[in-house]
Amino acid sequence: MNCNYNWNCKPGSFPYKIQKGDTLYALSKRYKTTVERLLEVNPGIDPSNLQIDSQICIPLPLEKYPTCMTTNYYVVKENDTIFSISKYFGVTVKQILYSNMGIEPENIYEGMILCIPIAPPPLCIELCNNIFKLKYTNGVEESFRCINPNKKLSSAVVQKELDSSTGGKKRLNLLLPNVSIVSEDARKNQNDIILSNEVMDYIFNKTPVGTGVVSC
Repeated sequence: MNCNYNWNCKPGSFPYKIQKGDTLYALSKRYKTTVERLLEVNPGIDPSNLQIDSQICIPLPLEKYPTCMTTNYYVVKENDTIFSISKYFGVTVKQILYSNMGIEPENIYEGMILCIPIAPPPLCIELCNNIFKLKYTNGVEESFRCINPNKKLSSAVVQKELDSSTGGKKRLNLLLPNVSIVSEDARKNQNDIILSNEVMDYIFNKTPVGTGVVSC
């Protein structure tokens, strides 16, 4: 299993491979951006000659809750410290502080939402026979039950979404259109991968943007 994903886009955008029939206009509508923004983050591309399987970068829309350039959110848990969080995500304390201007390291609290800079993910996700498995680079594995309509999948987490209008429901949106990892009460599409609410709360914090997602 190969969970590595080629992430050659700047923070605030994610990689996408051109498919047959794609146009910049169609992509702008699908990913809630504009043709102008697509051209801005992909200087030099010819919009009238998009090559199938070539990679472009898709800019992410600004999030309402909170504004976070990487959309890589973390909800602070009991006994967390800025140092422990930075160590898990493979970034520095200074990077977290720069991404969350105004916070005081000694005054973070349970339930506080932090923006986490993107770093190489410490794990990948494998889906097999309705088992959702976290496989860490140090060899540790964690398994959970899920409903997995997508039997063949090779993708990556491109956005962590917190919906303040629904009480903070959590979603991990994948590179594939209309496919997300969600809790039971947050499903939107028939292709969503569904976890229990409790497991989704746990997975959300464990899974950074850029994490590969593959089927067995």
